[in-house]
This record gives sequence, structure tokens and C-alpha cells, in this order.
Amino acid sequence: MTRGVDAMQSDSGILAQVALAVDVAVSPLGDMIAVAAAGSDPHARGDAPTASVVVVSVEAEFSDVPDRRCTVPHVMSNQGSIVAVEFDEAGRIIAQSREPARLFRIDPSTTSHETIELLGDVREDTGHELFHRATACTLACASCHPEGQDDGQVWHFAELGPRRTMAVDAALSAAAPYHWDGHLVDFAALVDEIYVGRMGGLEQSEDRIDALQVWLESIRPRRGPQKADDALVQAGQRIFEEAGCPSCHVPPGYGSPVNVALSGGSVLQAPPLLGIAVRPPYMHDGRHTDLRAAAVEMLQRTAPTHPRDDATVDALLAFLQSL
Repeated sequence: MTRGVDAMQSDSGILAQVALAVDVAVSPLGDMIAVAAAGSDPHARGDAPTASVVVVSVEAEFSDVPDRRCTVPHVMSNQGSIVAVEFDEAGRIIAQSREPARLFRIDPSTTSHETIELLGDVREDTGHELFHRATACTLACASCHPEGQDDGQVWHFAELGPRRTMAVDAALSAAAPYHWDGHLVDFAALVDEIYVGRMGGLEQSEDRIDALQVWLESIRPRRGPQKADDALVQAGQRIFEEAGCPSCHVPPGYGSPVNVALSGGSVLQAPPLLGIAVRPPYMHDGRHTDLRAAAVEMLQRTAPTHPRDDATVDALLAFLQSL
């Protein structure tokens, strides 16, 4: 079962009562959703949500009929930082906590669970913890950037208009200054504006900010499935270079720390292209769900005299999908 981002929003029912998810899984039959809700920041003041696994009925949670709403309650809470959930083939939920390092096998029909201790050294990581913990506004960095990636959501800002969530797993260290218009000069400014200013988190020490940056830069970017043969990929790379794409999308991250003026008056950063094949929608406002359409538009904007026939675009796509 596939649902769009908007269709997954719920302003009532149990999902409206928990911290925004850091991971979500859909059952094999498509009738249940398991949510790993963010745990509270241990440094936060006052009451804050605790980490929990929540299971809901898709039909009930998203029903427009109030009396049909019935959800399986919180099946687990206060079990450390729950960072991942998945369904197995039998329809049971597998949840993982980082500290303590455990797996939980949950029967959603009874909400009982089995605990499996994971052996090995304790590997507490301040950056990972900060990324997955909810602020007092019930938001965690992982809520919009699951596994350090992105949620594919397009956000609408009163002053800026639509802006797509940016991935943080693609050459983060080379992406400063940050955000689509590059107004955040360094990572500390990013934390101050987003984590503190927008998410309601507490101000962080320099050491904790450094730990968060180190953890994020350790994440390997997703890579697209390379299905094309090497000759086609190489042909696409030549087209990429001939069209002048590397002037904005600079290897090895294939992004740029410098804002670029595009036709139409937009002055924006060129995002890294690593893993671009698995990161729709495309463009700063997410207007293209198809990579081909985005590539054709960029050729038209930046290299209007370059050929845009099917063979040319096919080769260019083969190269982009290999990144």
C-alpha cells in the first residue's frame, strides 16, 4: 500500500497525541502502521514525551467517522530511545532501541512483547541521541530526516513559498552555508535557527553541536541503483560535463556552497546530487516527481542550446542514477 504524504497526516486519533515519528512501518497486509515516536530530550525542562512504539489501524486512524476510530494503544514506552520499527512476515513488529541496545518483538494483537538483548560494547553517541530525541514541541530531527535522510515533504513558508526538505546525508560538510538560500553560515547557525528557533529545543553547548555534526557526517549517502551499462553512464557523464553542470554541481558531492542565479530570478544553492535517484521530489519547491522532468528543465535553464532529445536525456539520467 502506498500513501502520499498528505494522506498520512492525522489531526486526531492516537497519532496526534505522540511525538512526531522517527520511523514508520506498514504491515504486510497494509492495514496497520507501527510508529517509533521520538523520546524526550533528557536535558529538556518540564514534562516531555517518552519514547514509545504505537500501533494504529489504518482504517480507524484515518477514518472521517469519529465513532469508527479505535486504535491499539501505546504498546511500549520508557524502553530507551526507540529508533527503528519494522513488520516481519508474520505481522509482528520488530522495534530497536539504541541505549540500551535491544530488539523488541511485539504482537500487535495483544501488545505483549519479547525483549532481545543485543550483545557488544555500549556505544553511546551524543550526536545520535540529540538527533533522535524530541524537543518540548514533540519534534525530533529524525522526524523530518529519518536515518539522516529526508522525508520527501514540501513545506510552505509564508515568506519563501514551497521548500522541499533537504537531505542531510549527502555531503553535509561540503554544503555550508546551509539551506536553499545559503543564509545559515555554519552548522552552529543551522542548529540555532532550526533546532532551537523552529523546533523549540534548548540551546546546545559547542561540544554537543560538534557531536551532532560528527554523527551526521558519518552517515553514508544513499546511492541510486545503477541499472545502466557503464558505456551509457560514461556517455551521460560527458553530457553532464559538456552542458556545464559541474560549474554548480561540483564533484565529489556534486553540490555547491555558492548560491547560483537561475533564469527567472531565483538565487539558490545547488543541492548535492549524491543519491538523487532515490530522493524525489525534485527542485527546491519539489515541483517534479520525476527525475527526467527535472533534468530536462535544468538543461533548458542552464544550457538552452544543448540537445535535449530522448537519447541525450537517457544517458544523462543513467549518470545521475549512478551517483
